[in-house]
Amino acid sequence: MYRLNHDIIGKDQGIINKLYELIRDKDPLVVINSLCALEEILASEGGVALNQPIVLHLLNRFNDFNSWGQCLVLKLIAKYQVNEEEELFGLLNSLDTCFQNSNVAVILGTANCFLTFTQTRPEVHKHVYVRMRAPMLSALVGTGPELLFTVLSHILLITKRMPSLFSTDYKQFFVKYKEPLYVRLHKVKVLQAIANDINAKDILTELSAYAVEEPQEFSQESIRAIGRLATMVPSASETALEILLSLLELEQLQHVLSTTLVALKDMIRRFGNIAQDVIPRLAHSLDVVSDSNAITAIITMIGEYGDIISDGPYILEEIVNSWIEKDDKDEKVKNQLLVSTLKLFFKRPKEIKPILGKLFKVATEDTLHPDVHDRALFFYRLLSSNDGENIDRCKEILSNSNKHVEQFVEELDGFEVDRLFEEFDTLSVIYGEGSDRFLKTTTTFDEEEELPNEELRRKADEEEELYKKQDEQLKAQMKDEDSRPLPSSYTAPTVVSQHEPPQHHVTTQLQFNPTALLDPPTFERTWKTFPVLKKIQIPYLARMPMDAQKIDSFFQSQHVKSVAKGLNANVLKMFLYAQEFHSAALFLVELQINQNTKQITANIKSTHDQYVTQFEIVFQTLLQQV
Repeated sequence: MYRLNHDIIGKDQGIINKLYELIRDKDPLVVINSLCALEEILASEGGVALNQPIVLHLLNRFNDFNSWGQCLVLKLIAKYQVNEEEELFGLLNSLDTCFQNSNVAVILGTANCFLTFTQTRPEVHKHVYVRMRAPMLSALVGTGPELLFTVLSHILLITKRMPSLFSTDYKQFFVKYKEPLYVRLHKVKVLQAIANDINAKDILTELSAYAVEEPQEFSQESIRAIGRLATMVPSASETALEILLSLLELEQLQHVLSTTLVALKDMIRRFGNIAQDVIPRLAHSLDVVSDSNAITAIITMIGEYGDIISDGPYILEEIVNSWIEKDDKDEKVKNQLLVSTLKLFFKRPKEIKPILGKLFKVATEDTLHPDVHDRALFFYRLLSSNDGENIDRCKEILSNSNKHVEQFVEELDGFEVDRLFEEFDTLSVIYGEGSDRFLKTTTTFDEEEELPNEELRRKADEEEELYKKQDEQLKAQMKDEDSRPLPSSYTAPTVVSQHEPPQHHVTTQLQFNPTALLDPPTFERTWKTFPVLKKIQIPYLARMPMDAQKIDSFFQSQHVKSVAKGLNANVLKMFLYAQEFHSAALFLVELQINQNTKQITANIKSTHDQYVTQFEIVFQTLLQQV
């Protein structure tokens, strides 16, 4: 009744009072359903109003409720404000028996109550973790994989605050043969988190066995865990290094070799003294590895420590030559090659200078990757200015004074951990992020097409007719513009070295900025500020997927990004944006794909009118390619 008409029930104090009275009913199902109804009706007021008598009554009848009812009671009790210390310990003693329950959900709900009640009392709070240890371990035994994953997620969160709590029980987290992949991956993360000076070697031995097992995701996560464990427990770094170096010999397993190289790169950043053992082996690995992440890792290490091996510059030269002969390198490989070559230039200038000239030439001619092109141009101008100050500035940009890092950014997650503890025993712990990141509406602002009355509908029809006339005029303009050359996006500078990049004009229509970011509130304000300048209407293409994620991924690959998307009644709606790289012109798009009418419609707005026609051509081409 409340869902059908909020006003009838929500404003009737008599019904609410009756529901409160039913909390003391003899039938446990009546009690639980009364609590559920009150929670929903009074949601805007914070739910059921709890006091000490109600809490004690619910605890006294706790064993009468089924598992679902017990979880609900625990969820409600966790919201109760405890005022006195005597009352606190009385509640904790009453709840302590709940840890002996065989239901995992009840154990986690009880743990949440303990953590919530003691969060303002640090000394008691520490003892709560110790009390939780045995029930959490017992929950790992005899449960299905889904519940096992849930318990492991909560244990992993607890280790963020108390890493040593489960350290002596590390064998409980060894992977079993028949466990599904998602459980295996979580166990590897827990093993990494609970490692210390005492158990690190045993854990490393176990992880090394996982490194060559199937599937690949499990193998790769185990290798990454070996590298992270070494940075967390320095006393185990030698053992970890021996394991990783032995894995480099498994050239037939490409995924093992690639992941090992990335792990070694991170280890070198933490322990610079191991570079002598690692760097000489990189040249051979470069010949057999194909993964872009692994190639980037090798280039990074050579850039940092290429001065300790004689053929460092020539390894980079081979990569530059392969780029010149066959442009098949990933964008991040090209960027890292540019940075590493420049770093080595300041250490071994005579050997690197001719290589650097060839690199500048091929990089400034790269029109497919604006980031590579502009970065190369930036550094080239600094070095060719014959200004000592600019050269010093270039060296300063490239030099990393804090080469040996003490802690990686991924480990500094204190704020996020606090957020997850506030939402303990919820999906937030499973997803590893706050509820505000996954509980959100499909659109971020009021949709303009909703017309509340006939007058607005009539105006919308008039606008539709106007759009059609404008569309016909624009198509006529496009025929004229197609015969004209488009404006060049960039002109390379004149270079005065023996390996100078030639001047050239990039005659592409538009280049979108891959790093452009626009948050939903800014999108909304901009959308309401500018009028619709273009409207595209084309028939629905049968091959086009009605999958928002697939379409979004395609547009992302073209640097056209989305701020909101959703599918309702066979109508897919997306709000997209893109920014032109050089002019900074911003384009906003409202895209609708309607399977009912077999039409695709796109309304386009822009901060720069002069580029809209070009963007319309590009966007219509992209629609044909989805």
